[in-house]
Amino acid sequence: MHSFLSAGAIFEQGKDEVKNAFAFAVQAHNQNASGRRFELQAYVDVINTADAFKLSRISE
Repeated sequence: MHSFLSAGAIFEQGKDEVKNAFAFAVQAHNQNASGRRFELQAYVDVINTADAFKLSRISE
């Protein structure tokens, strides 16, 4: 039985290479069955806001 850990990150708009690197790292971790104790589940949402305070309050 696998344990799952949700992972999220905030990326600047227009920085697809950083978002892709995050997704690649999650996928690489999940494919490493020999040393993996949990599987990551990455969630990506696009949020259009320049207000950092508003962004930090969205998850509450």
